[in-house]
Amino acid sequence: ASEPWGVPDGTAMDDLKETERLPCSWRYVNLCLLIPLLNGFINGYAWAGLALHYRDMGWPIARVGTPATCGFIGRIVGQKIQVKFGFWAMIPLGLIHLILTILGV
Repeated sequence: ASEPWGVPDGTAMDDLKETERLPCSWRYVNLCLLIPLLNGFINGYAWAGLALHYRDMGWPIARVGTPATCGFIGRIVGQKIQVKFGFWAMIPLGLIHLILTILGV
């Protein structure tokens, strides 16, 4: 009825009754719903502010794509570093990002 490792083979009627359920806890709601939602709000606010900043400074609005492209390239590089060196490699990069953000660079 099941494999040696406890994996059901799908033939027994009991296997059909076993369904995976999502946990309903505040931790799940925070991690899987609220934090991504707040991240989306922050990202949306920043992108709207970038175009308004360019317009306020009198710069051509067509140049907004340059910092956006640099930001997305930086994101790709950061993800590749995380995949290659692991999660702990992102802590120094996160600290550098925090310092640059505080300094307003």
